Amino acid sequence: MSIQTRKKVRFFSHGMSGTTWLTSLTTSFFDCAHRSSPELKRIHPPSTRLLGPHTPLNIVDECCVDRNYLNSLDAACIVYADPRNSLISLASNSRNRAITHLGHLHTAPSHIERYKCRTDVLDFDPFDVLDFDPFSDFFNSWLYHVPTMHLEKPLEIGFLKYEKMVENRHELANFLRIPEERKEEYCDQILTTYRPRTSNYGSLPTLQQDKLTKIFQPLLETQSGMGDFQVRVINPQETT
Repeated sequence: MSIQTRKKVRFFSHGMSGTTWLTSLTTSFFDCAHRSSPELKRIHPPSTRLLGPHTPLNIVDECCVDRNYLNSLDAACIVYADPRNSLISLASNSRNRAITHLGHLHTAPSHIERYKCRTDVLDFDPFDVLDFDPFSDFFNSWLYHVPTMHLEKPLEIGFLKYEKMVENRHELANFLRIPEERKEEYCDQILTTYRPRTSNYGSLPTLQQDKLTKIFQPLLETQSGMGDFQVRVINPQETT
């Protein structure tokens, strides 16, 4: 018996995790692109927003995100990277681009003001583990907040680590339900277009490595217990 192709899947991430690349690659197999702003304005009231690729779920109430959007999905794939590597990528961006990205993550304005004053993101106090929390807020919101969203049907959520994308490409193809006759093509495209990270915290001096590890210790512990690709199924009865 053939497996029915999913009708609507979207990729989400805290950013700096290859989501743009993976979405672009997968779009040639089925429509998985987030809608552009003009489309949102045409379809939805100005006071309502759909989930963007970097939207943490815990902000739905205060930001008027369309709750029905989550119910319209057949599956969601959360692509995450080692947050230490992602923070280096963010710090290597231009300051304006980095601040814009923090806005996509719905980072508190007061926190964004603090980041604007930094000359180097890696100067964060290593003992203040909340000093850089947007990545943790995003990941934990998808991990823990979905059961509060009053789903109307089961939702499969895959958590895929970017650094292990190649090793898990066949599992990803199965999760996305890529048609059998195109699975090898999909996996081959991942294999040939995947780019290993150039931002690698392991290449930093030991002191800076330790600082990054302390900043993200709670998130790293959460992710380490999930393996490289984990699928969770949230059922409607779990959200009542």
